[in-house]
Amino acid sequence: MKTPWQMKDAALDILFPPVCPVCGRPSRSYFHPECEEKLVPVRGARCAVCGKQLNDERESLCLDCRRKRHEFIQVISVLQYTEAARQCIYRFKYKNKREYAKPLAYLMWKYAARRIRFYRPEVIVPVPMYAAKKRRRGYNQTELLAQALSSVSGIECAPDALVRTRATRPMKELTAGERAANLAGAFEPAGALPWKRVLLLDDIYTSGSTLDACAAALKAGGVQEVYGICLCTGEGF
Repeated sequence: MKTPWQMKDAALDILFPPVCPVCGRPSRSYFHPECEEKLVPVRGARCAVCGKQLNDERESLCLDCRRKRHEFIQVISVLQYTEAARQCIYRFKYKNKREYAKPLAYLMWKYAARRIRFYRPEVIVPVPMYAAKKRRRGYNQTELLAQALSSVSGIECAPDALVRTRATRPMKELTAGERAANLAGAFEPAGALPWKRVLLLDDIYTSGSTLDACAAALKAGGVQEVYGICLCTGEGF
Protein backbone atom coordinates (compact mmCIF):
# COMPACT_ATOMS: atom_id res chain seq x y z
CA MET A 1 0.00 0.00 0.00
CA LYS A 2 1.37 3.42 -0.98
CA THR A 3 2.10 6.02 1.67
CA PRO A 4 0.52 9.50 1.37
CA TRP A 5 3.87 10.90 0.19
CA GLN A 6 4.17 8.20 -2.51
CA MET A 7 0.64 8.94 -3.69
CA LYS A 8 1.51 12.62 -3.81
CA ASP A 9 4.68 11.83 -5.78
CA ALA A 10 2.65 9.88 -8.33
CA ALA A 11 0.22 12.76 -8.69
CA LEU A 12 3.07 15.24 -9.16
CA ASP A 13 4.58 13.03 -11.88
CA ILE A 14 1.31 13.29 -13.79
CA LEU A 15 0.88 17.04 -13.30
CA PHE A 16 4.57 17.83 -13.74
CA PRO A 17 6.25 15.23 -16.01
CA PRO A 18 9.91 14.52 -15.21
CA VAL A 19 12.42 16.86 -16.82
CA CYS A 20 16.12 17.46 -16.26
CA PRO A 21 16.42 20.46 -13.89
CA VAL A 22 19.60 21.69 -15.60
CA CYS A 23 18.44 21.91 -19.23
CA GLY A 24 14.66 21.64 -18.81
CA ARG A 25 14.29 18.88 -21.40
CA PRO A 26 12.35 15.65 -20.73
CA SER A 27 14.48 12.97 -19.16
CA ARG A 28 13.83 9.33 -18.31
CA SER A 29 16.29 9.60 -15.43
CA TYR A 30 16.62 12.50 -13.02
CA PHE A 31 19.39 14.21 -15.02
CA HIS A 32 21.05 13.85 -18.37
CA PRO A 33 24.61 12.67 -17.59
CA GLU A 34 26.19 15.71 -19.22
CA CYS A 35 23.88 17.99 -17.24
CA GLU A 36 24.54 16.36 -13.87
CA GLU A 37 28.25 17.03 -14.41
CA LYS A 38 27.47 20.77 -14.25
CA LEU A 39 26.20 20.38 -10.67
CA VAL A 40 29.41 20.28 -8.66
CA PRO A 41 29.33 18.63 -5.22
CA VAL A 42 31.12 20.15 -2.24
CA ARG A 43 34.33 18.13 -2.00
CA GLY A 44 37.52 18.15 0.01
CA ALA A 45 38.06 20.32 3.06
CA ARG A 46 34.89 21.79 4.50
CA CYS A 47 33.95 23.62 7.67
CA ALA A 48 33.26 21.14 10.46
CA VAL A 49 30.21 23.13 11.56
CA CYS A 50 28.49 24.80 8.60
CA GLY A 51 29.85 22.64 5.78
CA LYS A 52 31.23 25.44 3.61
CA GLN A 53 34.09 24.41 1.36
CA LEU A 54 37.47 25.58 2.70
CA ASN A 55 40.42 26.66 0.60
CA ASP A 56 42.98 25.56 3.19
CA GLU A 57 42.86 21.89 4.20
CA ARG A 58 44.71 22.73 7.41
CA GLU A 59 41.68 24.68 8.67
CA SER A 60 38.70 23.01 10.33
CA LEU A 61 36.36 26.01 10.65
CA CYS A 62 35.40 28.83 8.31
CA LEU A 63 35.79 32.44 9.43
CA ASP A 64 32.08 32.76 10.28
CA CYS A 65 32.05 29.70 12.52
CA ARG A 66 35.21 30.84 14.29
CA ARG A 67 33.44 34.08 15.16
CA LYS A 68 30.04 32.86 16.34
CA ARG A 69 28.30 29.95 18.00
CA HIS A 70 25.46 28.33 16.07
CA GLU A 71 22.23 26.86 17.42
CA PHE A 72 22.64 23.77 15.24
CA ILE A 73 25.32 21.13 15.74
CA GLN A 74 26.39 20.66 12.14
CA VAL A 75 25.21 21.33 8.57
CA ILE A 76 25.99 19.34 5.45
CA SER A 77 25.68 21.18 2.13
CA VAL A 78 25.59 19.17 -1.05
CA LEU A 79 26.37 21.38 -4.05
CA GLN A 80 28.61 24.32 -4.80
CA TYR A 81 26.68 27.40 -5.90
CA THR A 82 27.65 27.24 -9.57
CA GLU A 83 25.66 28.96 -12.31
CA ALA A 84 23.91 25.67 -13.15
CA ALA A 85 22.89 25.19 -9.52
CA ARG A 86 21.74 28.81 -9.26
CA GLN A 87 19.52 28.46 -12.30
CA CYS A 88 18.04 25.18 -11.03
CA ILE A 89 17.15 26.68 -7.66
CA TYR A 90 15.77 29.86 -9.20
CA ARG A 91 13.36 27.94 -11.46
CA PHE A 92 12.44 25.58 -8.62
CA LYS A 93 11.59 28.49 -6.30
CA TYR A 94 10.11 31.09 -8.60
CA LYS A 95 9.01 29.40 -11.85
CA ASN A 96 6.70 26.70 -10.44
CA LYS A 97 9.11 23.89 -11.31
CA ARG A 98 7.82 21.66 -8.52
CA GLU A 99 8.95 18.56 -10.42
CA TYR A 100 12.56 19.52 -9.60
CA ALA A 101 12.09 18.40 -5.99
CA LYS A 102 12.64 14.71 -6.66
CA PRO A 103 15.87 14.97 -8.72
CA LEU A 104 17.35 17.55 -6.34
CA ALA A 105 16.48 15.37 -3.34
CA TYR A 106 18.11 12.46 -5.17
CA LEU A 107 21.35 14.48 -5.29
CA MET A 108 21.07 15.33 -1.60
CA TRP A 109 20.74 11.64 -0.74
CA LYS A 110 23.45 10.61 -3.21
CA TYR A 111 26.06 12.89 -1.65
CA ALA A 112 24.87 13.11 1.97
CA ALA A 113 23.31 9.73 2.82
CA ARG A 114 26.23 8.61 4.96
CA ARG A 115 26.22 11.83 6.98
CA ILE A 116 22.45 11.77 7.40
CA ARG A 117 22.61 8.20 8.72
CA PHE A 118 25.33 9.30 11.14
CA TYR A 119 23.06 12.07 12.46
CA ARG A 120 20.24 9.53 13.02
CA PRO A 121 17.43 12.12 12.72
CA GLU A 122 13.93 11.07 13.66
CA VAL A 123 12.34 13.55 11.26
CA ILE A 124 13.16 16.02 8.50
CA VAL A 125 11.83 19.52 9.14
CA PRO A 126 11.81 22.07 6.28
CA VAL A 127 12.31 25.77 6.92
CA PRO A 128 8.73 27.09 6.86
CA MET A 129 7.42 29.86 4.63
CA TYR A 130 5.16 32.64 5.88
CA ALA A 131 1.56 31.59 5.19
CA ALA A 132 0.67 34.60 3.03
CA LYS A 133 3.79 34.14 0.90
CA LYS A 134 3.06 30.43 0.47
CA ARG A 135 -0.47 31.26 -0.71
CA ARG A 136 0.91 33.70 -3.28
CA ARG A 137 3.55 31.29 -4.58
CA GLY A 138 1.38 28.22 -4.25
CA TYR A 139 4.02 26.05 -2.58
CA ASN A 140 7.06 26.06 -0.30
CA GLN A 141 10.04 24.69 -2.22
CA THR A 142 11.85 23.55 0.94
CA GLU A 143 8.76 21.58 2.00
CA LEU A 144 8.65 19.83 -1.39
CA LEU A 145 12.36 19.09 -1.13
CA ALA A 146 11.96 17.71 2.41
CA GLN A 147 9.08 15.48 1.33
CA ALA A 148 11.11 14.18 -1.60
CA LEU A 149 14.13 13.51 0.64
CA SER A 150 11.80 11.76 3.07
CA SER A 151 10.58 9.51 0.28
CA VAL A 152 14.08 8.46 -0.80
CA SER A 153 15.54 8.17 2.71
CA GLY A 154 12.59 6.65 4.59
CA ILE A 155 12.87 9.34 7.29
CA GLU A 156 9.58 10.92 8.30
CA CYS A 157 8.90 14.47 7.14
CA ALA A 158 7.34 16.91 9.63
CA PRO A 159 6.45 20.02 7.58
CA ASP A 160 4.27 21.53 10.31
CA ALA A 161 6.78 21.30 13.18
CA LEU A 162 7.69 24.99 12.83
CA VAL A 163 5.55 28.05 12.19
CA ARG A 164 6.78 31.23 10.55
CA THR A 165 5.04 33.93 12.55
CA ARG A 166 5.68 36.95 10.36
CA ALA A 167 7.01 38.07 7.02
CA THR A 168 10.72 38.85 6.79
CA ARG A 169 12.84 40.71 4.29
CA PRO A 170 14.68 38.66 1.64
CA MET A 171 17.99 37.63 3.18
CA LYS A 172 19.96 38.38 0.02
CA GLU A 173 19.18 42.08 0.54
CA LEU A 174 20.75 42.17 4.01
CA THR A 175 24.20 42.27 5.51
CA ALA A 176 25.32 39.48 7.82
CA GLY A 177 24.61 41.69 10.82
CA GLU A 178 21.08 42.51 9.66
CA ARG A 179 20.06 38.91 9.03
CA ALA A 180 19.79 37.83 12.67
CA ALA A 181 17.68 40.88 13.54
CA ASN A 182 15.47 40.23 10.53
CA LEU A 183 14.69 36.72 11.80
CA ALA A 184 14.37 37.46 15.52
CA GLY A 185 11.12 35.89 16.71
CA ALA A 186 10.13 34.84 13.20
CA PHE A 187 9.80 31.11 14.02
CA GLU A 188 7.96 29.20 16.72
CA PRO A 189 7.53 25.49 17.44
CA ALA A 190 4.07 24.11 16.77
CA GLY A 191 3.62 23.13 20.41
CA ALA A 192 5.67 20.56 22.30
CA LEU A 193 7.77 18.53 19.86
CA PRO A 194 8.27 14.79 20.56
CA TRP A 195 11.67 14.31 18.87
CA LYS A 196 15.22 14.40 20.23
CA ARG A 197 17.11 14.65 16.91
CA VAL A 198 15.92 16.65 13.91
CA LEU A 199 17.33 17.23 10.44
CA LEU A 200 16.51 20.81 9.42
CA LEU A 201 16.37 21.42 5.66
CA ASP A 202 16.87 24.59 3.63
CA ASP A 203 17.76 25.22 -0.01
CA ILE A 204 20.76 27.58 0.31
CA TYR A 205 23.20 28.12 3.18
CA THR A 206 24.38 31.72 3.47
CA SER A 207 25.31 33.01 6.94
CA GLY A 208 23.39 30.34 8.83
CA SER A 209 21.00 32.90 10.34
CA THR A 210 17.87 31.14 9.08
CA LEU A 211 18.97 27.75 10.35
CA ASP A 212 20.00 29.28 13.68
CA ALA A 213 16.58 30.88 14.15
CA CYS A 214 14.79 27.65 13.22
CA ALA A 215 17.09 25.52 15.38
CA ALA A 216 16.45 27.79 18.37
CA ALA A 217 12.69 27.40 17.86
CA LEU A 218 13.00 23.62 17.58
CA LYS A 219 14.98 23.47 20.82
CA ALA A 220 12.39 25.70 22.50
CA GLY A 221 9.87 23.02 21.51
CA GLY A 222 11.88 20.28 23.21
CA VAL A 223 14.30 19.05 20.51
CA GLN A 224 17.76 18.28 21.88
CA GLU A 225 19.92 17.98 18.74
CA VAL A 226 19.44 19.91 15.49
CA TYR A 227 21.44 19.06 12.39
CA GLY A 228 21.04 20.72 9.02
CA ILE A 229 21.14 19.87 5.35
CA CYS A 230 21.16 22.39 2.51
CA LEU A 231 21.14 21.89 -1.22
CA CYS A 232 23.78 24.56 -1.89
CA THR A 233 26.45 26.65 -0.29
CA GLY A 234 29.09 28.85 -1.80
CA GLU A 235 32.41 30.48 -1.12
CA GLY A 236 31.98 34.04 0.01
CA PHE A 237 28.41 33.75 1.36
